[in-house]
Amino acid sequence: MNQNFLKPRIQIKEIVFLLIITIVVVIGTFPANDWSFSVGIDPPLMWVFNTFFENGLNAGQHILFPHGPLAFFMYPLSENILLATLVTALLKALLALNTYGLLYKSEHWIKWPIILIFTYGVSIISGFNQLLLANVIMLYCNYFHYNLKYTKLAAFFITALAFYVKAYVAILTGTMFVSVVIYSLITKKNLREFIFDAFAMSGFILLFWLFMYGSMNGFFHYVFGMLNLAQDNSAAAAVYPYNNWWLLAFAMIALAVLAVVNRSSKSVFFFLIIGLSLFAAWKHGMAREDFYHVRGLLNYIIISLAVFLLFEQKKHFINVPLVILIVVLFSLNLKNCMNYLPLKYEYFGTKNFAEFITDFNNLKAQAHQKTAEHLQQNRLPQNMLDTINGATADVYPWDYSIAAINNLNWKPRVVIQSYASYTSWLDQQNADYFSSDKSPEFIIWEKQKITNDINGGNFNSIDYRYLLNDEPQTLIQIMSKYEPCCVNEKFLLLKKRNAPLSFHTEAIDSQQTNWNRWIDIPTSEMGLLRAKLSFKKSLQQSIKSFFYKDEQFWIYLKLENGSIHKYRIVPKNASDGLWISPYFFDFEKHHAVKQIMFKASRSEKLKQKLFVDWDQTAFRSSPTYPFSFFRIPHTQANTIVHESLNDFETPEVENWSTVKHDQISKTAFHGSQGFDLNKAEFSCTYSLSLDSIPKGKIRIETDAWVLSPDYNQSKSISLVIAIDDENGQIFYKAVNIDEQLIDQKNWNHIFNLAEINHTKEHCMMKVYFWTRENKQFIIDNFRVRIVSQKSQ
Repeated sequence: MNQNFLKPRIQIKEIVFLLIITIVVVIGTFPANDWSFSVGIDPPLMWVFNTFFENGLNAGQHILFPHGPLAFFMYPLSENILLATLVTALLKALLALNTYGLLYKSEHWIKWPIILIFTYGVSIISGFNQLLLANVIMLYCNYFHYNLKYTKLAAFFITALAFYVKAYVAILTGTMFVSVVIYSLITKKNLREFIFDAFAMSGFILLFWLFMYGSMNGFFHYVFGMLNLAQDNSAAAAVYPYNNWWLLAFAMIALAVLAVVNRSSKSVFFFLIIGLSLFAAWKHGMAREDFYHVRGLLNYIIISLAVFLLFEQKKHFINVPLVILIVVLFSLNLKNCMNYLPLKYEYFGTKNFAEFITDFNNLKAQAHQKTAEHLQQNRLPQNMLDTINGATADVYPWDYSIAAINNLNWKPRVVIQSYASYTSWLDQQNADYFSSDKSPEFIIWEKQKITNDINGGNFNSIDYRYLLNDEPQTLIQIMSKYEPCCVNEKFLLLKKRNAPLSFHTEAIDSQQTNWNRWIDIPTSEMGLLRAKLSFKKSLQQSIKSFFYKDEQFWIYLKLENGSIHKYRIVPKNASDGLWISPYFFDFEKHHAVKQIMFKASRSEKLKQKLFVDWDQTAFRSSPTYPFSFFRIPHTQANTIVHESLNDFETPEVENWSTVKHDQISKTAFHGSQGFDLNKAEFSCTYSLSLDSIPKGKIRIETDAWVLSPDYNQSKSISLVIAIDDENGQIFYKAVNIDEQLIDQKNWNHIFNLAEINHTKEHCMMKVYFWTRENKQFIIDNFRVRIVSQKSQ
């Protein structure tokens, strides 16, 4: 093996060429100079991790989150942009150097354009994380080529850096490390080298921690927290869009063929080290399966296979078409992901570089001004600021732009966003924090969040989850240790009590049930009623969860007024208690829950026995404390002013269009008949003149039970609410059924709503299903309801 790689005897001419390529790449792929952030869930994380680094990492030493303490490198703000730009440029330089290493033995001039094109192309599609990954892969490949220890140690160093940037990158680089050291142990049978590598990697990780925090305090807590964050991510963060499995299957077959036809020692080494990381990237991208995550998977596939072509340098007539085929097939399926956007890249960033050099101070000022404009909506009222008066404060559930714009003395909890506490252990960390002396004096609870509630309320979390189910243990501690002191339409300010409010939790009932079965809730007239759900995994569920992602799990709530609300649940949280009663839908009223039902995708593949333990938590001398804590009146839901149900048992129902004989299905949710949408483009339509409805703010609700075993979730069936006046359409809202179609083998509840200010005369409302697909789709118990928004 060539031991002279990257030694001083390298020719000056080649060093000059590498410097020119690096300069061209750094300038040509310079990113846009936008260092602002906004409100919401993810954008304020920019402020969080940039603030920690700028003001001292020790303030966030206890934090557990998928983004690590050095996450600011992914999204630097103006205060840290110089450091982040420098490190990113060094990674691009290292990318060019690594590419040169793979082509070092070639004496042909063509290697220099290849180095430029490869480095430039990877830099265009890569953010900070992908640059880390690309360099680690190539350092290991160069280690195989030249057996130089410092190339391997450089890979270890970048892996240690990744450990503190983001859990996803840490897992991918970590799997590559494991693969490399095991491969070396098997092929070299050198136990001393194996032990040295293990200690070297551990040493780098520990040195980073010591450099950031000055002691070992908290290190093992951080590591165990990262393991917990990776543990139930498949069930907690997954989304379930349609996938074209023919495309994905052929892509996987092509990848397998690529590995099989290349059986050289280099190819075996490459696919062994890359195999586990590709699987981890697949799990990460396909579990969440929104545009951001799936694009990250696609980019990693592109980078890995491009490196393989440089590394193998043989059989190009087979390998290049196979690589192109794999990338194209994955790209075609990308269009099915959630929030899909056409792939766009900025190919020439020279203008960005010029602005950065010549107008840096002005760019910083623009970023600050833009951020201030974005965050203006989260300014606290003066009475809340006066109450806080510089004391420590935290924000719940996640929008830390509130802390930024109000210059709060922010004291963060352990898991900084509620939805990330998706294991019992993570939840317990926050519960312990709020019950300790370290907890802040105030909590700002955000009432109006950026996320959507599928039921139209505002006690929602992400992905159609119920906020009060995110952290069952933490929530009880917050209710015990804090009390409301100020409130307006947007924020609820909680103040730490002088002494905790005592509470007592007792088990009041246990039930065994099955999926898709309604169960009555126990009578509970005081305190808080919660249901602890537990069930065992079936073998098929475990296999699917390991190789792809877990099933999705939901709870249906049947209210006393007949409405059905539904929320996604995370099994590991559900075992600590799902909030059932009093059921808070928004901050103005509550609903009474009559029954609950648990649903899951592919429920026939799961264990059928579900165990529900009912707990009642009573707060001392305050049996209705949940109401007073959230400042919610005891008034129940608003008045129903109109309601109509079509169960399709008769062809004629008032205000509904006539159902033809061939549109009747003998498959029914309730009774003996349903409506077969397969026989028409539009379903039976409900029409009503809104002149019969009192003027003012109204809420139009429509729901139905549907069965569609063959529908491929192609967003081609919608439930529509439309309003026309004399001049045409004035309101239209269509909800595609995909996200509510949980279990295709069973009946599912589909819901849509519209909140309008009803002031005009001669308006006609229509409600119907609309399909653009010729698939069996049965509708039953199709209901329309109009509710007055005036509180009683």
